[in-house]
Amino acid sequence: MALLGAASEAAAGDHALSAVQSHSISIPAGALAITLHVAAMLAVMGVVSVVVYDRVGLAVLRRAWINLDAIWAGAFVLAGLVTFFT
Repeated sequence: MALLGAASEAAAGDHALSAVQSHSISIPAGALAITLHVAAMLAVMGVVSVVVYDRVGLAVLRRAWINLDAIWAGAFVLAGLVTFFT
């Protein structure tokens, strides 16, 4: 809810935001939007993973692996601090 208030101030003229604020988007339409978003993300991840596997192979994992745990933790802490202080 904190981000919705910030978004409404930053982009008050946005059509999608005004539609959400006026409750004109139904629950089935919202569920469809979420489902399409998740399906698109899974499709892109699948294509990228197959292309990387076919072109580079698994050896790239040994050379270029990045442990994202610390990056995610830092991003969450930073987002929490920004939310808390704004």
